Amino acid sequence: MLEGITWGNFAVFMVAALVLYFIVLIVTGQLKFRYKVEKGDGTAVPVKKFWKVEEQPAVVTGQLPALQGMDIHELDSERSTSNIDKDFAALESLAVELQEICADAGPTTTKEVLSDQMRQQIAAYPTLNTIAFKGAISNLIVKAAAVDCNITFTIAEAEALWQ
Repeated sequence: MLEGITWGNFAVFMVAALVLYFIVLIVTGQLKFRYKVEKGDGTAVPVKKFWKVEEQPAVVTGQLPALQGMDIHELDSERSTSNIDKDFAALESLAVELQEICADAGPTTTKEVLSDQMRQQIAAYPTLNTIAFKGAISNLIVKAAAVDCNITFTIAEAEALWQ
């Protein structure tokens, strides 16, 4: 049954179907040709745009003094940003020092000696006594002690070093 259809017959049928489809679209008004309209300067612009981009003029203001016009909340946010930077620098410093303690102690040390050394080092950083920093340092202690010293700390034991 389908053996009598050749590729030529199929191509003619497809072209005829596409032409008929586009004729129906044009007649129903669903397919519209949009011609480009030329402006006075010779550039072509489509008739209908979905969005329009307009260039806004740059606003030039004089430089204000440092505190004039600043809100108190902005000053607090600047102070808190500098405090956050200091806290992260302290966190990084503590992490490096704890890793050095574990590396220097090696596998021959005991858990009590390592705990005492870490407790003394942690006590030097009272500003890091927050939940987020405690969690990060506790994870570091568990991993560094396991890798460098072959000592297993639990998270609870590592968090107890903060006291």
